[in-house]
Amino acid sequence: MIYVNGKQIVLAKFRDQKFIRVNKNYFLNRLEGSNSGTSLQIRELRMEDSGVFTALINVNGEMKDISYNLTVYEPLPIPTPVIEKTLDVNSTDLCHLHCSVPSNSTSVSYSWIYRDKDTDILYANGSTISVSLKDYTSEAEFFCLVQNSAHTNNVSVLLNPYAEIQTKRKYF
Repeated sequence: MIYVNGKQIVLAKFRDQKFIRVNKNYFLNRLEGSNSGTSLQIRELRMEDSGVFTALINVNGEMKDISYNLTVYEPLPIPTPVIEKTLDVNSTDLCHLHCSVPSNSTSVSYSWIYRDKDTDILYANGSTISVSLKDYTSEAEFFCLVQNSAHTNNVSVLLNPYAEIQTKRKYF
């Protein structure tokens, strides 16, 4: 149930193992029950969906209510990351990979995934990693994933000790 202009509006009920939409004026075709009626899902969230929602639950004949505050934020797209690859001046096989996004946002996190044949392995967190070229094949691929609370973007680089090859392949 929700409150609109102080008025209580019941959205749905779960009765006899079935999800029943009571009021179809809200969330149109975006509201659905799942997990055998234990959860209610609003698909394709919009800014105007924000609000306080209350669930009334009958527990052994006693009605209990639980309120939820839903806040929908505007998506914050992340520009395509850029990977800078530099060889260590003190080593013949150590390579430093630095990932960054042209953005003023400080609320992004970085993680790296190493792809080995068909297996993806979380390599490290942080914007910069150091990789020994002798430890990987010429087809070693590292993905930099940049995320904020609403969006993820990524780019990859192929490590090849014999050539400077950089590609922009999407991980997802």
